[in-house]
Amino acid sequence: MNFCLPNTIREPLLQTGRADVVLVLDAIHGLDYDFGGLTTARELARVLWASGILVSPGLVRRALKDDLFPSFVTYDKKRGRPEVFYRIPTLDFLVETVAAGVVLACDELSVDDMNNLRNYRAGLHREFLKRRKKCQHSRKWLGDRLGVGDRATSFYEKDIEKWLTVTADYDVIVLLGMTKDELSEVFSRVVLGRDYLTVSVSTGATYKYGARDEHEQKFPALFSLAWKFVQAGLFVRLKVRKCNVYEWCD
Repeated sequence: MNFCLPNTIREPLLQTGRADVVLVLDAIHGLDYDFGGLTTARELARVLWASGILVSPGLVRRALKDDLFPSFVTYDKKRGRPEVFYRIPTLDFLVETVAAGVVLACDELSVDDMNNLRNYRAGLHREFLKRRKKCQHSRKWLGDRLGVGDRATSFYEKDIEKWLTVTADYDVIVLLGMTKDELSEVFSRVVLGRDYLTVSVSTGATYKYGARDEHEQKFPALFSLAWKFVQAGLFVRLKVRKCNVYEWCD
């Protein structure tokens, strides 16, 4: 089994709240099973479980209600109950309607990745970072790509800590010698709690609330504190947080 639906199909569906739909589509097109172009919710759930994909029947039913699966009803006189059949969209149809005719990367997932939505998104995140080897992205961008919040991807990375190194990156701005207006302009872009100030230990400055290491003391990125250090002639720098650097090592 080869679960590698193009990412240009996966991502638009994930980003529009249709994660259950894309998981089911990925499973259908990766299975070694001929549905003949049609299926029912019961048959599809049975085939998925027989293939080791342990998704809930409820997820399958929700996915099949999407517009990508046209449906029609047949009646069996013996059973007296209608049977709903769903037409399975072809890969070419999905490329044209969802991906606007564009096919780019196709990250391959395992059977375990297909068992639930959490594993599915985590697998896509893992394979993206593995393919890129070394890249720099914001948490927001990585989360938006999968249709989840900013912090969700950090939880996915707990499964791959053995291979992934995440390093915080900063822009460093030297504040020594700035006027008050110049400093105010710099601090208009500061995010408290994300950015911070440092004062060189070589200046001999020691302050009660600064976290100190061998070379510098660390302080909150407060304008009043920065202006105090500048007025005192201390070598003070502002470190502005940038996107994390992600590096994959096999």
